[in-house]
Amino acid sequence: TCDATISVTGKAGSRTIKAADFFQGALTTQRQYDELVVALEWPRASKDAGHAFIEIAERHGDFALAAAACALRVDANGKLLELSLGLGGVENRPIRIDVRQFIGRGALDSAAEIATHASKIVSPMEDHAASADFRRALTLDLVQRVIEAAVADTKKRGGA
Repeated sequence: TCDATISVTGKAGSRTIKAADFFQGALTTQRQYDELVVALEWPRASKDAGHAFIEIAERHGDFALAAAACALRVDANGKLLELSLGLGGVENRPIRIDVRQFIGRGALDSAAEIATHASKIVSPMEDHAASADFRRALTLDLVQRVIEAAVADTKKRGGA
């Protein structure tokens, strides 16, 4: 969600991988068997940015059935200047949702529509813990809640 990079080191040397490319599938990454993750790096967020993360798991510490992460900036009128939205636990790897069409719209006014958009474009996995339909329903709920929480975070920081 925040354009992180992951640095790994192994026998062949060191390399940096974009987080969006690092995760390939369920419990599968681009890290080779002889590589060790040595650093995670995130760009510094704007002082007026709001962030939020919400997850649902069967028990605390378990893998998430669904998780949503949001980073955003809003103007003084609550209109979205920037929006980044990611989901975990829904598909077989963490994904980023394309939300460019919502920039310039009211964050809180659009939260339900953004959640609907996200729930329609995901391809939820199904396993012993949750059905695809349940994960889609969790996506709908979590995305709206995480956007609202990120907007509240901007207010705590003294932003719009």
